[in-house]
Amino acid sequence: MSAILFSGSIHQEMRLYVEQSPANHMRLSRQLRLKGAAIKTLRDSLAGGVAFDQIDETIYAILCLAVNQNASLTDRRTPDGSNFDAPFLGVQWLTLYGTMDFDPTHFAAIRALVQRKGGIANLEAYSLGWLIFFAALMGAASRLSPPEFSPVTVHGEPYQYQNPLRLLRVFEMPYHFRLPRGGFHLFERTSIRPDIIQTFLDISEMSQAIQIYLADNRQSRALTDILDSRNDLMYRLLCLPDTLRGPLSLEENPAFAAQNQGMYHMLYLCARLAAQLYSLHVIFPIPTTASIRQTLIPDLLEKVAWFDNLRTVEGSQQLLLWVCVVTAVAVDDDDLDTRGWFVSRCRQLISGLGITTYDDLKDLLHLFGWIDSACDRGGFNIWNMTNIFTH
Repeated sequence: MSAILFSGSIHQEMRLYVEQSPANHMRLSRQLRLKGAAIKTLRDSLAGGVAFDQIDETIYAILCLAVNQNASLTDRRTPDGSNFDAPFLGVQWLTLYGTMDFDPTHFAAIRALVQRKGGIANLEAYSLGWLIFFAALMGAASRLSPPEFSPVTVHGEPYQYQNPLRLLRVFEMPYHFRLPRGGFHLFERTSIRPDIIQTFLDISEMSQAIQIYLADNRQSRALTDILDSRNDLMYRLLCLPDTLRGPLSLEENPAFAAQNQGMYHMLYLCARLAAQLYSLHVIFPIPTTASIRQTLIPDLLEKVAWFDNLRTVEGSQQLLLWVCVVTAVAVDDDDLDTRGWFVSRCRQLISGLGITTYDDLKDLLHLFGWIDSACDRGGFNIWNMTNIFTH
């Protein structure tokens, strides 16, 4: 009970913090007392061995402490700004809990207790399995690492991905089918696993669904289901392998296939990194993305540079343009050199593809993943910086 009260008091304080209410030292003092009582109760329980019928409540207590590690709001990380205007910042409390530090020790204890119970499906407390999964997902997103727990429903059952366009009862063609073998479909010419390719395609469809949802207030009833699909998509994206083994090219000409092995592999790595960069700013917008940009952008620069002066395979220029535009938008405004480097690549690719208007550029970006309301401010700025048709 102390852990629940402590968690509730932190949640209240965080809401007041977001609303810029003044700090209250009496509230902070009460939080520390509740945290101390929760830790003492938990230690006493663990020291005597947790009874099987108390595992659920013990896990819940540990989880409350894990996601409220910083009792003082002065210890919390400050939300980072970005050049994206992401939707859904406040839903599922990403704005609040996305700034917390998740102690891996707590999750190690949770994992041990879940295993003792025989898996998340055997937890009896309503939505406890989902809370464990979502807390682990937020922590993994901030570290760019695979989450520890697989997606489950609030009933603890394995989650089955639902197409967000179908959830909205939208019967229009997904953007990624509008250009034959366009978008991430270029990977279908390779031996990359279909489930990996589908994860990329789902990013495009999720972006399309969110754009439709934002334009249609009548679809509000579907938001919870869309967010569940989004969380599953983020889990799969964070679990994508950071390298691929074995032959990738399925080209009929053996010499041509061998020549393109490295190119397909590098295209996959660019797609994976850019998909993470885009999704963590737009689809699953955690508020602390500065460290993510510091990790991903130099890696993307190195991999995009690999293609300089190379004859690329069909469809790769479209993918590289999406990668470069997303990255150019994400670069911090004071990093002029890095942004200039990506803008120069955008300029080359836009010219090579014969794109003459910003609307034409967006048609291509939609194939991969682009939400107008979230991306157009930064995207149009990059378009103007290319200085091809706008000056």
